[in-house]
Amino acid sequence: MREIEAQITQSVGNIRMAMHESTLPMEEVLWTRHWLGRLRREWIETQAALREHQRELEQERRRLAERMAEAKVLERLKERQASAHAERMEHAESLSLDEFAIQQHLRRAVVEGSAA
Repeated sequence: MREIEAQITQSVGNIRMAMHESTLPMEEVLWTRHWLGRLRREWIETQAALREHQRELEQERRRLAERMAEAKVLERLKERQASAHAERMEHAESLSLDEFAIQQHLRRAVVEGSAA
């Protein structure tokens, strides 16, 4: 966009200089006028395209932020599930060890009772 603005400014300056120095041929004036009009249209179209791209970029940034938040929630859920699973496994192991200890105690009691 800056290039287009610079070209417009340079062309207008060249025309003004030429007008002060002498008269310009009509064809050159018409051609320059047409060219400046084209440059202005391109500049306006470029600005519109830039605004559209910026709008799309902002939408994509919002989508990315939403996806990142969703990923964070899923990660927390995964961590909670892993923690709950670990707790269940520890509880099951504790029950198993308790059961083993009870059985050993009963065996000792039976052995001591039969020895007496």
